[in-house]
Amino acid sequence: MRPDRFETFAIDTVRQAAHPLVSKVLTLKEAGGKQPYGLEVAFTTGTALRWQVIGESAPGDKYDQAEVPVEGEAPMAPLGGADLAGKPDRAMGEAWLAHLLSAAGSTELASVEEWSKRAEAKDGHHGLTLRFHSGAKVYVRSV
Repeated sequence: MRPDRFETFAIDTVRQAAHPLVSKVLTLKEAGGKQPYGLEVAFTTGTALRWQVIGESAPGDKYDQAEVPVEGEAPMAPLGGADLAGKPDRAMGEAWLAHLLSAAGSTELASVEEWSKRAEAKDGHHGLTLRFHSGAKVYVRSV
């Protein structure tokens, strides 16, 4: 999945979840960001979390040609991680977004990895790596 289509998928997924703490979902460009792709989720608490979307092409993918989606089994959503309470922070947002995206049922999506759960995780370094059945990857970096 290419970054532009992933951005739409992620925003639609967050909107469809209709979490009561979510007040607005925008692309980073709409929110005044300089990154070409990403999303901002604003919460009723006054907090906003931003994620930049960076893509890694599938082997042989050519951007001058139409994207050919590759489907397989959708990933299972991780247990927990879907709760937002109080004032959401980057760690809470990472777990919440990972849960939403993996639970969305996309048959293009193979897996979702939370950066903070890696053995070599660095404090304050939050984001996701999404692997697709096409071989493409999308990195969703908390900014």
